[in-house]
Amino acid sequence: MISIDLTGLESITNLARDLPEAIEGGLDRGGEVLMQAQHRQMQITYSRIIPTSRTGRAKWERSGDLLNGQEINSEPGRRTIVITGPAAEPITGYPGGYAERLADLPTGPDGVNRTNKFSENAARITEPQVVVAVEQEIRNRLGL
Repeated sequence: MISIDLTGLESITNLARDLPEAIEGGLDRGGEVLMQAQHRQMQITYSRIIPTSRTGRAKWERSGDLLNGQEINSEPGRRTIVITGPAAEPITGYPGGYAERLADLPTGPDGVNRTNKFSENAARITEPQVVVAVEQEIRNRLGL
């Protein structure tokens, strides 16, 4: 006696149907993990003490625009963390705005290091975590 069972084919059909949605969910989760890490790296920058001049006044003021101005752009198959609001406005020589300028600032003549490569640090630190988070989210959505 020979029998054919179509349950295996049905599960493959369901997998193919659900996979695109699961991948998008995985990308959403990966974007969230990376944005949280970038936010933590920015908080490190914002916790730095602002140096004072000889008169005792702070050399600059913090607005918090960069810390509060992030969002994830969603495109099919891609997630991008972008800076929004006043921090995204172009600055002379830096079309990407404040975040681009902040990543390029040198150590000043007063010896204060003003650079902050928060995006690079966040990516370097979380790369292994993002891969695991994306894979786990896809597995969860597919019920694997």
